[in-house]
Amino acid sequence: MDDTGDDAGPVESNLSTGYSACFHSVLRGVARQQKIKLGDGTSSGARVSIGDNGKGAFGLSVALEVVIPTLPHDDAQALADAATKYAGIPNASATISTSR
Repeated sequence: MDDTGDDAGPVESNLSTGYSACFHSVLRGVARQQKIKLGDGTSSGARVSIGDNGKGAFGLSVALEVVIPTLPHDDAQALADAATKYAGIPNASATISTSR
């Protein structure tokens, strides 16, 4: 366990930071393409897990948390899903949080 209270080791923590930054950039790019204004307060975070993929090898699992307070939940989820596909993040799932 690291000093943040997470069970993630340094590799998972570094990957989480990288995935989060990359995803947030892609999210903003996809929003621009779709002519959606995100406004302030939009953020994203990632939790990366490394483990057995069930096929005799290791794999990554990425859980994304996305906050888009300016969009209704369903619209934010659709945008996050589009960004996830565009970013090419395997085994990723996005959870949307809207703060109004």
